[in-house]
Amino acid sequence: MDAFLLSSIFALSFTFGLSVFIFIQHPKSFLHQLFSVFLLMLTLWIFGDIFFLTPLIAYQTPLFWYKLSHFGATLCTGFYFHFIVHFTQTRLKPIFLYLSYGLAIFFNLSNIFDFEFFKSVTYTQGHPTLTMSTGVVYDLFSVYVISVAILALGFAIWRLRNSTGHLRDQMRYFLWGTVIIMVSVVAFFMGIAENANFRFDNVCVVLYVSMIMYALTKKQLLDINLIISRTMANLVSAGIYLSVAITTLLLFRFYISEYITFSLIMVVSILLLTTGFTFEKLRLRIITTAEKLFLRGHYSFRVVLGKFSDGFSKSTSLEDVVHVVETHFGDDAEFSDVRVAFPEFYEMKHETQDRFVDFRHPESSFTISQYPALTAMVQANATLSTRDSDHDVQTLKLLGAHAVIPCFSPSGDLICLILLGKKLSEDPINSDDIDLFNAVRLQIPQALDRIVQTKKSAELTVAQNIQMDILPKSPTISGMDLACFMQPADEVGGDYYDVINVGGYSWIFLGDVTGHGLASGLVMFMVQSIITSILHSTPTISPKDLNHAANQILYANLQRLQEQRPMTIASLRFDPTTRQVVASGCHDNLLIYRANLGSFETIALDHFPLGLGFTDILTAADFQQIEFGLNPGDILLVISDGITEAVARGDVDAEYYGEDRLKNVVLANLGESAEAIKGKLVEDLEEFSAGVFHDDVTFIVAKVV
Repeated sequence: MDAFLLSSIFALSFTFGLSVFIFIQHPKSFLHQLFSVFLLMLTLWIFGDIFFLTPLIAYQTPLFWYKLSHFGATLCTGFYFHFIVHFTQTRLKPIFLYLSYGLAIFFNLSNIFDFEFFKSVTYTQGHPTLTMSTGVVYDLFSVYVISVAILALGFAIWRLRNSTGHLRDQMRYFLWGTVIIMVSVVAFFMGIAENANFRFDNVCVVLYVSMIMYALTKKQLLDINLIISRTMANLVSAGIYLSVAITTLLLFRFYISEYITFSLIMVVSILLLTTGFTFEKLRLRIITTAEKLFLRGHYSFRVVLGKFSDGFSKSTSLEDVVHVVETHFGDDAEFSDVRVAFPEFYEMKHETQDRFVDFRHPESSFTISQYPALTAMVQANATLSTRDSDHDVQTLKLLGAHAVIPCFSPSGDLICLILLGKKLSEDPINSDDIDLFNAVRLQIPQALDRIVQTKKSAELTVAQNIQMDILPKSPTISGMDLACFMQPADEVGGDYYDVINVGGYSWIFLGDVTGHGLASGLVMFMVQSIITSILHSTPTISPKDLNHAANQILYANLQRLQEQRPMTIASLRFDPTTRQVVASGCHDNLLIYRANLGSFETIALDHFPLGLGFTDILTAADFQQIEFGLNPGDILLVISDGITEAVARGDVDAEYYGEDRLKNVVLANLGESAEAIKGKLVEDLEEFSAGVFHDDVTFIVAKVV
């Protein structure tokens, strides 16, 4: 048997075994099915080669075996590219691959184009000679397979550059695998006419499968955490016993007795009975030996701790933190099973709870209170391991762990649990391990806090942008020169203003939600949506009826929130034709500069009690409104208390800005446009308060023209 046949059989067995192993581990996963089928097609490719290039070719025609090999090569590259696309969750539909699968099946099952595969092939002693003449179909298949292999390589490189965290670490292996597959494909087509005793593509296949096996065991590629499954261990053990039994049988048959005697039956029975008692022990020994062979090692505390610190500093999400923990406890400290659990809904609420959920497997959860040993661990702020009492060890067994590492926030809340399986070396947990546990559990809260703060900052930025975008950019009202201003005290403000033209009227709204910040900003969004909906459904509604309807809806919505924030509001409806204003509100006073009098008029907005969202017991009769007219030259000011209650130099004990200063700035700029008056007000206010605002500042300047 020549070297080519031996190498082919070895590659065939290796590839087929890995395909079956992956399918057994995850039979319901489409991702794993794709990879398993890819390996199966790789097996078919090698299988066709064995029969085509060895004396076994006599069982079928050369064309049959080569078409089979070509069929495997075509689908192998196609399924691999499909796998890479699905693995990276890319929204790419490789429809051309399905079409190519169909064409490959058609060309291989039909005999229409057989003459275009090989025009001439000559054999010497069952082997192909170094010369052959190929046809168009062969050339087309070759171009297609090499093209898809190159495409897969380019796509893997592109996805690697755009991947982060655990995905990037996994993509490195698939990138190198793609390179090997491409080299194998090229070698396959370029090496057909070479010496059959050495095929470089077989070497590539063995190298690729070896690399994937290493990545599956050491790097948890495809999330396969087992080194050798129970099924494989049982098969290996059963194979050993079967080999012993067959060997004994052959010895008796050929060297001891020509017939199967009673003594032979007794010997085989005793052998099987003996091995039956030791089966479980031998099976466990096989697993342990394999784990030690592949994964046993001694880690450096300083090196591993440095890797943890570096990984946590680069983490930007909970998934990154989990990946760091799994990688360095699994690969470097070499624990067989690493799980990370967070309080239920922690990623959304960032709050601790009694119930904890495994990050990788959300369906598995447990409560701290149901395990007294865990409760004691939390109270003692200590690690729980198999070094502790028998009662603690029993709790660990129930959790399927050999050690539990708690992580606490600065306020003392339990925010993370790390559950570790046994050490692959089977050594007991020692003082170095405990030191590593304690060092890691102090770093995780810092990483989580930084991630939470970064996330909150990003959320605030998004909310701030939404708030700025939802406000009218350049509001206009017929018969008025208009200017609006809002300065939030925090990233997101609780003040609200809007200008809406609907039903022949122009509406001006200005509201002030209780407090400020993100919660108040969310209520502001809610009110804007409520008022807009009411106006577009009932454009001729009166201000008092609008406020009544908005109060009912807002109150019902606020009851769903843990923190209820009602608001004051001024609702003004302006008729551009008559210059009449109908106003209803529970808010700061309206200030109107009367041009014909040369002085300010103050109109109180106390048309309903409490404000919007305080209670739903107010009836329509509890809401009132007032009507007044405006004349050319008049200036209407609608303000929030943030401007009048601004304090000098930002000192809360200093004097307020007040209405008088506001009026004086307007009086000094009567001849200016509304935009210019707004600018003077902002400039004077910032100078007075030194740019420090403890509340949102919002106002509208409307100059009648």
